[in-house]
Amino acid sequence: MKASLLPRIALLSTALIASQAFAQRTPDSVTDPEIGQLQSSIEEGCVSRGAERKDPDKEVADSCSCATQVLRLKVSKKEWQAAVAAAFNGDKQTATDILARHQQEVTVCKPVQAAGAAK
Repeated sequence: MKASLLPRIALLSTALIASQAFAQRTPDSVTDPEIGQLQSSIEEGCVSRGAERKDPDKEVADSCSCATQVLRLKVSKKEWQAAVAAAFNGDKQTATDILARHQQEVTVCKPVQAAGAAK
């Protein structure tokens, strides 16, 4: 999974959370379980994208797990709260932009080569 796909993955996962929104949320009202839900959604979206591309399952799992762990370490709690609040409020672009700020840090994760690609 190429790191440049991270914003797209975040966008897809935030759409899942945004669909649950009923009232405007503030970052301070976001709970740890809600942050965890977004983190899990990002990893699930990453794995799904790898499956769509027919990338090797183990490499996809390793790459997506690595990317998620890097984000969990590098993205501050306030940033997670802001991303989740934006997603709940239907502002997927802001949620994606917050996480995309850390895209360069995810490049430490080994990218997956598409199945059948030259090695």
